[in-house]
Amino acid sequence: MKIVHFYEIGAYKGRTLEIAREQLDALGDQVKVRFFAFECYPVYVKMLRKKFRNDERIAIIPKAIWSGKGKAPFYLSTVNKVGHSMYPGKTGVDKEHPIEVPTILFSDWYAKITEVPHIRIMNVNIEGAEVNLFKDLMVHNLVRDFALYLFSDDEPYPVDVFKVDELKPHAKRFIDTIRRLKLRTGKLHHVNVDGNFPIAEFVAHKLGLEPPVFKEDEE
Repeated sequence: MKIVHFYEIGAYKGRTLEIAREQLDALGDQVKVRFFAFECYPVYVKMLRKKFRNDERIAIIPKAIWSGKGKAPFYLSTVNKVGHSMYPGKTGVDKEHPIEVPTILFSDWYAKITEVPHIRIMNVNIEGAEVNLFKDLMVHNLVRDFALYLFSDDEPYPVDVFKVDELKPHAKRFIDTIRRLKLRTGKLHHVNVDGNFPIAEFVAHKLGLEPPVFKEDEE
């Protein structure tokens, strides 16, 4: 049995996590999967805990990925109730009334994981804080630990960096750096699912497993 770790960075209401779980469950008992879901907004944390309370494979980490351990302002979107960000310059957020959320440096938390999987996958959507995450991964030589990076758009990089005033001057350089790393990337979107990356097929190919069997295939 192969071990798979799936990291959901910015879990929102859990829809992409459900999609990933459905995909990986199609591999059956060929794999043992653990999911690590990071979400700092208390309203969504409560929703996630309720939604996944019966799945012991899923750990909900109620913290924001940031530049260190502590607490920091978190700016809520006034546009469509999504797009909350650690950055006050993010398009559409309320700059005047942030809430305070607990933060961690990803590499510090990651170092405490003792189980060594055969493959790691990361899905990232944290409204500009991807810059902090990838800087951390690069500084600690962790980028190659992950066989696949998934983003919420068709572009092979986090497009939200272009929507944050503080990041715009450096956004192109950041994206160029990501491109030079030549990471394996794909799309994972909770609404526009057309074109979502075939996670199960990717894992099966990488680990030499039998093809996934989805419920509709069994009918």
